[in-house]
Amino acid sequence: MQVAAQQSFDFGETFSERPKNAERLFFAILLDAVTAHQVNRAGHRFVTAKGLAGRLHEPERLHISLHHVADLPRLRSKPIYAAGLAAAAVSQRPFEVTLNVIKSFGGIPRRGLRRLQYPLILPAESASLASFQARLGTAMVGTGLRASGHVVPHITLLYGDAPVAAEAIEPISFTVRDFVLVHSLRGLSRYELIGRWPLRA
Repeated sequence: MQVAAQQSFDFGETFSERPKNAERLFFAILLDAVTAHQVNRAGHRFVTAKGLAGRLHEPERLHISLHHVADLPRLRSKPIYAAGLAAAAVSQRPFEVTLNVIKSFGGIPRRGLRRLQYPLILPAESASLASFQARLGTAMVGTGLRASGHVVPHITLLYGDAPVAAEAIEPISFTVRDFVLVHSLRGLSRYELIGRWPLRA
């Protein structure tokens, strides 16, 4: 496992709302700078054209959500170790991902808000990505973790107040070369990059 210095970015919250003051661990794929800016521009054009409310995530915070690992009252070494074993067990070559649709997920509760919010997302379409996510999930189960079998790989752009129907966008394609384990600090405002693993056969 390669340990990196702390790096902040946002996580599209599509799992059940986190218990108060819990620490969260999750797997994700970070976007390279060029792809992140392409996604940000596409999101900005769409939000402007539709007159949507909400603040777009910063380009450096964009990522593909993969698997939730754990919510804990305090961070512990055991799930981090198990996640590291699972990540190291996955073998797959770098692969291509294409983003060509923008839409909303169903409404979810957000802490401190009485109304539901609707994540505006770009689904990440790729048979190789689906295979990779499944392999990682299987490896997680093998190390005693629970995989998030229901998660659709996606990039969250913002949280809106109303749902948006699926709409095609100009395709954005990029190559996935590694994936990361992230620690979401208390309050959902700070994130720490714990580990990074390159994709290889």
